[in-house]
Amino acid sequence: MVPLDRVREHERMEMEYWRDWYEAAPPEVAAHLGHAFEVVEGAYLLILSKLDVPVFNRVLGLGLEKPATEAQVDGIIARYKAAGSSRFFVSVSPGAEPASTVSWLEARGFRRFNRWAKVERGVEPVPAVTTDARIEEVGPEHARTFGDVLCRGVGLPEGMGEWRGKWAGRLLGRQGWRIYMAFDGAKAVGAAGTFVKGEWASLGFAATLPEARGRGVQSALIARRIQDARAMGCRRLSSETAEDTPDRPAPSFHNLTRLGFELAYYRENHLGTTQPSA
Repeated sequence: MVPLDRVREHERMEMEYWRDWYEAAPPEVAAHLGHAFEVVEGAYLLILSKLDVPVFNRVLGLGLEKPATEAQVDGIIARYKAAGSSRFFVSVSPGAEPASTVSWLEARGFRRFNRWAKVERGVEPVPAVTTDARIEEVGPEHARTFGDVLCRGVGLPEGMGEWRGKWAGRLLGRQGWRIYMAFDGAKAVGAAGTFVKGEWASLGFAATLPEARGRGVQSALIARRIQDARAMGCRRLSSETAEDTPDRPAPSFHNLTRLGFELAYYRENHLGTTQPSA
């Protein structure tokens, strides 16, 4: 829906914030969660082998910097198998080359799992947002609370314990990141981050605790991040969310489009397994 050059800009922005996030992980995460980050011929491999959540075991940028090859695909599969990841995603964007990449994945047992919507907007002012929560940019002193809210808000399993403060919390105060929280009185009920690189800002993740949903918390967090990105001199904002469908509505998609984001394109996630077939 946008030119391929714009698709590649979106993909590179997402790749860079995930790379920085994985590189921020403390050494103990590797032991507890099987953490690794690798680059294989331009593709980024995100690995958390002890956590069976494909979003954290995922390939980004395949066929983006240079055309993919079947040998590259086989090498990626072998790497996840060696790491012990039982399942992983390969994200294939409209900018991926060659077109036969998807058929190579299918021939190796991958199946199309879902699509994510990539959305974008400029930094024009947002419509008025009403919430009874207080939105604040936070620093390292809120690291553990931030990690707790993010983990609970997105429904990650308890096995992600090292995420709480020891990993996600390291983003607070890290170059390129701006971290925000929503408070109901003294209680933190929402969390969100912005990653800035050049003229682009990515609103890559956000979460609200279940008991605080429906109160405009996410809309207020989005609005604050747009406002601050504009003040930092950014010109383009990017984010990604689940595809909104009649049978699987995506509240995040509606929150973003209500505040001026427009659909840029869809990207497919193909799910593979390293386990032998029954």
